Amino acid sequence: MTINEKFLKFIEENQLININDKILVGFSGGKDSVFLAYLLIKNNFKFALAHLNHNLRGPESIRDMDFCIDFAKKNDLQIFTRSINIKEIAKKKGISIEEAGRIERYNFFNEIANDYNFTKIATAHHLDDQVETFFINFFRKKSIFSLKGIQLKNDKLVRPILCFKREEIEKFIKENNLNHIDDSSNFDTKFLRNRIRYKLIPFLKKEFEVDLFSIIDFYKSKISEIEEVLNFIINQIFHEAVKRNKIGLCLKLENLNQFWNFKIIRFEIYKNILIDLNVNFSENLLNEIDKIILSKETTKKLYIHKLRIFKEYREILFTTQDLKKEKSELILSKPGEYIFGNGKIIIEKVDVKDINFSNKKNEEYVDYDKVNFPLKVRFFKNGDRFTPLGMNKSVKLKDFFINQKIPFRIRRDLFIFEDNTGEIINVNNLRISEKVKIDKNSKKALKFKILLN
Repeated sequence: MTINEKFLKFIEENQLININDKILVGFSGGKDSVFLAYLLIKNNFKFALAHLNHNLRGPESIRDMDFCIDFAKKNDLQIFTRSINIKEIAKKKGISIEEAGRIERYNFFNEIANDYNFTKIATAHHLDDQVETFFINFFRKKSIFSLKGIQLKNDKLVRPILCFKREEIEKFIKENNLNHIDDSSNFDTKFLRNRIRYKLIPFLKKEFEVDLFSIIDFYKSKISEIEEVLNFIINQIFHEAVKRNKIGLCLKLENLNQFWNFKIIRFEIYKNILIDLNVNFSENLLNEIDKIILSKETTKKLYIHKLRIFKEYREILFTTQDLKKEKSELILSKPGEYIFGNGKIIIEKVDVKDINFSNKKNEEYVDYDKVNFPLKVRFFKNGDRFTPLGMNKSVKLKDFFINQKIPFRIRRDLFIFEDNTGEIINVNNLRISEKVKIDKNSKKALKFKILLN
């Protein structure tokens, strides 16, 4: 089988590309990307090139970009280029240059693909990259699932030459006299990938005479089977126990099943939540989250960078929003309709005899004659006290919330009504004050209705 036949067979068997696809190729100008581009040209696929200059090697980086532009021109291909300062980006994000480069490349490819309607993004990863990536993830103690290495396809992203070994590519390049460039950083052993490539892999092949390709393929298939089972369990738990609200994701502990006892399951749930919130995570962060959730304390908070986690009774809120609310209040001079906070307040004067106390959805009533206008509606603040209906002494509003098991994130949005004397008469229709309750002598009532957006 020729190289081209192997290429086409691999694409067809794995349904990587079809004839109508518009492909964006990540192009460095090195042997691998030239090999991929040549095969796409030979088979009349529609594609363009994308080159990201990391500016790591001075004049050599400029040489690489010039080569890529010239390659595109000679082959009548469209090319997209961009220059970035990858060292500065890596330092700002607190990650390695390798990791920053990978993230920025894929961000660049996805941006171009979305802006110009490319249906596929193709990168020139091959089988030797697969072996190296296995060991990189092994040494960096990433998720066990990362040991599957490079995925053949993921959404738009495809790897059409992942069936070829490096030696096959180099032989083809030499036999066809294809121009390419060599990146000097590919030989710098300060990078983990290069140490694995030039030191570890040759040592393993020489000393143990092993076929690393078949070994890694074996573990990849086994890990994929395990992942399939775990994903079924994880998706079931996620669907039943994780609920979305307007500020984030809420994990409901009472909805968890017996699989929650396994740490690997818990950590995968945490990861899915953080990915949904677009939050980067580390093993340390996952351990901190686990400590909070397994803690016997009923309420607990954790702030890490932009992530905020609130444990409140049997619920865990994950959010990236700042839950601090600015002080705000509104004077209600008379009955009427008012817009405040996240909803509408309707206040009406009604006859007590017309009230249907058995059907009070979103409504509450107080004795009109016991209320001193103007009223004020505001949010909760520390030190608030009131006398709940049925009690003969005041309590801290905070204690009332705790006794009612009202989560912290909800308290911040509740409407607190007080009259002109400063007396709290109604707490968001959850409870009115004993001092303004309707009794046998009441003639007129003040009706509160709250409609939330």
